[in-house]
Amino acid sequence: MLQTVRPSGLALPPGLIMPERKIAAPMGGGMQSLDGFGRLPFYGGAGGDGSLSDVVSSCVFDLDATQSGSYSGSGQTWANLCTVPADGELQTAYDWVRGVNGSGGTDDPTFNGTAGTAGAYWSLDGGDWFTNLNTTTPFIRSIHKTSGDYNFTIVMCVRFPTSGFGSFWGTAQTTGSQGVHLFVSGTSAIIQHLNGATFANTTRTVTTGVDCFFAISWNFTTPSGKSAYNARTFSSFTLNRNTTTTNSDSNLYIGRTNGANIMPNTTRIKAISVFNTMLSDGELGSVCDAYNARHGVTYA
Repeated sequence: MLQTVRPSGLALPPGLIMPERKIAAPMGGGMQSLDGFGRLPFYGGAGGDGSLSDVVSSCVFDLDATQSGSYSGSGQTWANLCTVPADGELQTAYDWVRGVNGSGGTDDPTFNGTAGTAGAYWSLDGGDWFTNLNTTTPFIRSIHKTSGDYNFTIVMCVRFPTSGFGSFWGTAQTTGSQGVHLFVSGTSAIIQHLNGATFANTTRTVTTGVDCFFAISWNFTTPSGKSAYNARTFSSFTLNRNTTTTNSDSNLYIGRTNGANIMPNTTRIKAISVFNTMLSDGELGSVCDAYNARHGVTYA
């Protein structure tokens, strides 16, 4: 299938028509051609809002440092690209701010690169994170439950830190709370489910200091889980989670949990997206294709 890519965002003199190029839609993870200005296309799928909602309809939020619609290069908000989240919430319900409250300070992640380009990313220095200031949505409150409220998939394009430990994201505060988080320690990415005083872990080995494509998907009712690391297909895992129907203790943080565990220096984040279903291998491959095109790489 061919797409037409039109240069956008410039006021052109009358009569001047900038070139457009037809490019193959990303199906196999290959690189795409550039537009008339030498930029990568803003690939989102079949003619919707340009977000991953056009690729997989179950997308709830799509945060991407390389997309100017998500971050313009200035300001405190990392904005959701999905205009109609799959859980029915408002688009802005899944906007994040830099630091504890978006007021600016030493807890702000640093934006690197040029807005709207494939090389852009956020860096964390050991004291930085993103906070969602909106009321916690039923979906986020329920992703750890064993009552069958929602299934869940999170996809990340990130760089794991070269040393240290912390939580890449989580709805649990500390041991003794309700929720789930991805705890990183060295080359171990640990998915941890907490239910009051008890918790359960499963670990995936990762490479530190390099950009990667990482996905985690689960259905706690079944229970079943699967993950993918620089791969277009999932591998299953077992997580002996503890039964709970209690809401999580906090909203979803990126770069830490509510209580502690701030990600260490050398952590990078390019993109994070969340879906309210377990993605199939085919859907994961489509999301990977979209990120390959946006970021100018071949993750898998």
